[in-house]
Amino acid sequence: MKELIVGFSHHRLEVLPHLKTYLEKADLIILEEPASKNFESFLKGEKGFYEALKEEELGFPEYTKELWNYLKKLYQEGKEIFQIEPYLSGLKRIYEEITANEKKEFDEVLQRIYDTENRCTGKLLEFYESTLKDDFETVINRVIDFSREDAKRFKLRDEMRAQAILENLPDTGKIYIEAGTSHLHLLKRLSKNLKGKGGLKVVFLLGEVCKKLTGKTWIYPPGELLTLKHILGHKMERFEERLLSARALIFIKIIPKEELRPNPQNPYPHLHWELSANFMVEKLSFEDCKQLYKKTFFVSDYEKAFMIVKSYFLK
Repeated sequence: MKELIVGFSHHRLEVLPHLKTYLEKADLIILEEPASKNFESFLKGEKGFYEALKEEELGFPEYTKELWNYLKKLYQEGKEIFQIEPYLSGLKRIYEEITANEKKEFDEVLQRIYDTENRCTGKLLEFYESTLKDDFETVINRVIDFSREDAKRFKLRDEMRAQAILENLPDTGKIYIEAGTSHLHLLKRLSKNLKGKGGLKVVFLLGEVCKKLTGKTWIYPPGELLTLKHILGHKMERFEERLLSARALIFIKIIPKEELRPNPQNPYPHLHWELSANFMVEKLSFEDCKQLYKKTFFVSDYEKAFMIVKSYFLK
């Protein structure tokens, strides 16, 4: 009988030591990545990292480089490794066709991805435009609109990925499935279709670390929590939606966007920073967020913005 482990995490360097312990024990590794045409050539040692990814856009280059180099070692030891993220693979194909001016009639699956992405991007652009001209209340409404649309996108991604994973599962063996922390709908779809066909275990890769720091296995920041509640169909009062949206606007200003490298003094830089940021924004009222939104709007340095929020409590 097969044994599945779904590992929830972010693509961060500090996660890798924990991730590697699960990858070492797996027979099959399923990555949350769109298919790359040079991935197998890299694993076989036929192409170097930068050559293999010269045509790809990397959101987390240092993480990807370290992970791929480790995966190459595992592959050469006999492990199977699949990239399964059909929504992102389809989106990548759509971009390639549009860029090459070769857009034809999309098939049903690609058209659904195109329409979903188009609606989501439209709501995101409405949000950006709103930040430049509208009052805080209107900006909040645009955040909520985007979150609802983004939740639909997440659900489609998870449904497509669950189906693709199930189609590629062996009858036996240990399988590790990489997943971002917001992809709880993926877990729901896998669990529903695996009844009696295999064991399913769930881990948050930094869960033990987070629990030592907070007493909880994982803490979702406000924006992610808002979207997750929409994904899971939780009913929210308008007040809760507005408050989470307002806190999300502040949270996103006070966290690092670049990759932080762990060191002996701080082995979990992203986790520590984001927990500190979340601890602060959880104390903010809607009116607090409105005031801080004005104070931090033109501040691009997240550390400066963090200090502005921190000093707000000292008034």
